[in-house]
Amino acid sequence: MSTERDAPAIPDPDATGPVFDRIVASERLPVASMALITVLFVLLITYNFLDELSTFSTALLPVIAAAQGYLPALGLAYGTIWLQSSGFDGIGRWRVSLATYGGAFLFGATTAVTIIVRLAEGRIVGEPQYALFSTMGAGGLAGLLVGTLYARSMRTAEIAAETRDQFELMNSILRHDILNRTMVIRSRANFIADESEGRAAEFADTIVRQSDDVADQVERTRALLDALSGEDRQLSAIGLRDAIDENLGAMRATHGSLTITTDVSEDIEVLADETLVDVVGNVLSNAVEHNDEAEPRIEVTAKETDSYIDLRIADNGPGVPDEVKDAIFRRDETGLHEDGTGSGFGLFFVDAMLSDFGGDVWVEDNDPEGAVFVLRFRQPGLAEQ
Repeated sequence: MSTERDAPAIPDPDATGPVFDRIVASERLPVASMALITVLFVLLITYNFLDELSTFSTALLPVIAAAQGYLPALGLAYGTIWLQSSGFDGIGRWRVSLATYGGAFLFGATTAVTIIVRLAEGRIVGEPQYALFSTMGAGGLAGLLVGTLYARSMRTAEIAAETRDQFELMNSILRHDILNRTMVIRSRANFIADESEGRAAEFADTIVRQSDDVADQVERTRALLDALSGEDRQLSAIGLRDAIDENLGAMRATHGSLTITTDVSEDIEVLADETLVDVVGNVLSNAVEHNDEAEPRIEVTAKETDSYIDLRIADNGPGVPDEVKDAIFRRDETGLHEDGTGSGFGLFFVDAMLSDFGGDVWVEDNDPEGAVFVLRFRQPGLAEQ
């Protein structure tokens, strides 16, 4: 007969967890505790009300006194019901409930100390429990409000932290996976282009150009992710005219019928970073792509306004309706690409980067036709004052 015994089962710490952690994570306990405190508070108010009824010859004054206790109790009861259906997790609910207890205790303790001091001085304090209950109810409501605001702010901060982590992950994927593999594809295609002739060489050149476009888009997306995540950017004084000229050269070569006039001084500098060329380029490209005139025209000017530089890009296209002037800068709006092409990335990118530069962007009506996109940049010298 075997004498071996089964080894005792070892509880899984992840399944059971420390008692304190389970209490903190519980979504029911903070609500149940608030309900219990509210019920006890109502019982105390009711007891005091019945006691006063037996003391006073009229019921009016006891009813008024009871109302001062029942109204806060009603607010606490509503807060308990609301907390049960709120989207807070266990920690968030504990923040609300503990703030409620803290408010009631703080107000009640202050009143209790005042009563004790008065009694120690030999003064008569009539119905001290009435004053105590009233202030505790008011303190509980104040704590409920403060706790709710605090819990919401903490949840917002947690969501923001999670979003930043997601942005960092996307940035890492873009930097280490997509960009690196695109560079590998480009180098192989470049080698094929050098070693081939005819159609094969043309196809290889196309792959090289498309790889360059993908790499540029990845860099713009990385810059956008940095802007949206709130990461500090290293801004410096950059020549605005250089960013404009770098874009206009390619545009003139691509669009033969396009007429472009510029009036931007070469000594104008704005506070930006290396994405300035892409920011200006996106607005210029948008002005050309949506211009259906036989002879499209673009006029680029810049002027100083207070501590800002306003870059104005005007066209003679169809213009932008008033109802979508704000919407075209939002990523979720089809107004970014009215023809249904593209990703809707361009103007959203411009808006995000200008905001990160400390500037702004908006669109106005051009006279007599077309639209004027205004890009407002900070001046490097005046922005630091």
